[in-house]
Amino acid sequence: MSQSPLTDLPWVQSALTPWQVDIQAGNHAFNAKQWHLARDKYTVAYQLSYRLMAQFLTLKDEGVRCQALAQCSPAMVVAAHNLADAYIRLGNLSGAAHTLTQVHANMLVLRQHSDPSVMHIGAIHSDKTYAQLMHFAKLYGPNPETHKQLQHALNQHSVTHLTFH
Repeated sequence: MSQSPLTDLPWVQSALTPWQVDIQAGNHAFNAKQWHLARDKYTVAYQLSYRLMAQFLTLKDEGVRCQALAQCSPAMVVAAHNLADAYIRLGNLSGAAHTLTQVHANMLVLRQHSDPSVMHIGAIHSDKTYAQLMHFAKLYGPNPETHKQLQHALNQHSVTHLTFH
């Protein structure tokens, strides 16, 4: 019988607690239209999730690694999407595009992992980040600052997507 990852790995939940605090503070600031503070809190949350993902990728036990990444990957995606929204509110489309392409690239790294379970996590989340990139491109159109970033990320997704299907 399989237990939930948080039950199996309470240290993952503990490691993500600061992320949750920063996301909540960012959400509060965002709702209060304090865009700079929201951006700063989301940036901290994103950086934390990035560092945790890098650490979790080095875990030797495949089951533990997968469970940890299954918790950390959505945290990274949420932080990145919130950060991109804050950048958009600040009128910084380039910052938003950079954040969205960066998180997409991180999910593609998981998608290309040698462990099929990690690949599956990457596939799920890279498809989500790809959809967000497409939505961003549709909303903001051909912007000279963002066009190259978006085109590169979308091309990378297509190549990776074809490789694993």
